[in-house]
Amino acid sequence: MMSEDRYPLLLMKAVDGLLSPTERAEFEALLAADPARQAEYEDMAGVKLETDALAARIRAGAPPPPASNYVGWATALVLLGLAVICGLSMWRLLTDPRASLAMRLGLGGVFVGALLLLGKVISDRLRAGADPYEEIER
Repeated sequence: MMSEDRYPLLLMKAVDGLLSPTERAEFEALLAADPARQAEYEDMAGVKLETDALAARIRAGAPPPPASNYVGWATALVLLGLAVICGLSMWRLLTDPRASLAMRLGLGGVFVGALLLLGKVISDRLRAGADPYEEIER
């Protein structure tokens, strides 16, 4: 009988197809006794198949599955609209004489923080180059 702390190791080895015959017998007995673990194994094996297929396509030089440009543009437009609404709301609150000083300072801090974060993200993207995975050997 195997100990519980060996299960994750056996699961990973099974997904990668690296179980010895003894380990395979142990693992299959465990899966037969626990439907939840059987489902977990099937899910992980499915993910492994998908990632292996994608890796094979990349190695073969095939382009990745096309992403919808429509979704990208729609997301960008929604974010732009939200940014405009938030910006106008902040401007109205900051210029409203009835707003308290604490509210103005807090909102100003959020605005400055958002600008600094945006600047950092843009700076990192420009420094990173086109391929974020260039350090990974393919």
